Amino acid sequence: MVNETAEILLSFSTDGLEWAEPSQITDNENVDVFPTIYRGVNGELWTAWTSNVADPFGDIVTGARDRDLIRLTTMIRPEYSPRIAPAGEDGCYLLAWVSDTEGNLDIFVRAFRQ
Repeated sequence: MVNETAEILLSFSTDGLEWAEPSQITDNENVDVFPTIYRGVNGELWTAWTSNVADPFGDIVTGARDRDLIRLTTMIRPEYSPRIAPAGEDGCYLLAWVSDTEGNLDIFVRAFRQ
């Protein structure tokens, strides 16, 4: 996308009927799309998404309120649709995402620590 932005917002509900006022996770000039949510080691809610913050094609980044962004992928090609799952009790997580390698869609997986 050229000269366009997209932001990530987060809201929650305890019953699925009434929702909290959305809080803005991103507020920048980047394209931030395809969010997913996971719980961090300290119980914080973290969000991972595709952003063109470091790569015009889009990398997977993660962050929480008042935290610096962590770049989880660094391939120079479109990367999107992140999914994250805990892989143990010690802050280890598995990240799966889709990557477009010259027109071939592939699924990649990597581990990271928070």
